[in-house]
Amino acid sequence: MSLSSLSKEAATREKILDAAAKRVEAVGFSNTTLTSVAKSADLSRMTIYRHYASVEEVMQDLMTREFNGIVEHAVFEAPGQLDSIERGQIVEAVVSALDQLTRHPLFLRLLAADPELLIPYVTERHGRFQLRAQAVLEAAIKVAIEAGEVKDDDPARLAGSMILAMRGYALTDKSRWSKRERTAMLSDLTTMLDALLAPKGSL
Repeated sequence: MSLSSLSKEAATREKILDAAAKRVEAVGFSNTTLTSVAKSADLSRMTIYRHYASVEEVMQDLMTREFNGIVEHAVFEAPGQLDSIERGQIVEAVVSALDQLTRHPLFLRLLAADPELLIPYVTERHGRFQLRAQAVLEAAIKVAIEAGEVKDDDPARLAGSMILAMRGYALTDKSRWSKRERTAMLSDLTTMLDALLAPKGSL
């Protein structure tokens, strides 16, 4: 396949994902079908089916596209090119990314209208977004351990524990929280994550 063909294919997939995002934010995932996405994207159903076999596959790609960058770019100024990082930077980046994620229109819509779509990725399996978040955190933690900023422990376990704490906050209904309550909860989470990563005797 030529580069121009690949670019056209990528552009079509982006158009599909854009249409799916608008559709889900408007009516929820349970009321979204490939046919409705095709109509919204002004594409034929055959074009949609060449790229996706189900609406669930569309959602996988959509969540990956929308959510991955939030965590990745919060930790890395240039993804994959991390030379040094302090413990406080990791914690601040994670809390900032979590705050951004839980304000994202797509995430809010899914949590409010279709929580069953998110729950399996907490109780049964990790989606691509969570796997990427884990990999990004592990990479940052490894660098911080070598610099003495984070305790000498298993980076994968530390990253996993951070993600567990993030899930609890992310999946809590915050619709009735005041700005003060949200700030206080994020402050508490910051304290918890810093304590998790801190070298022994540094607190």
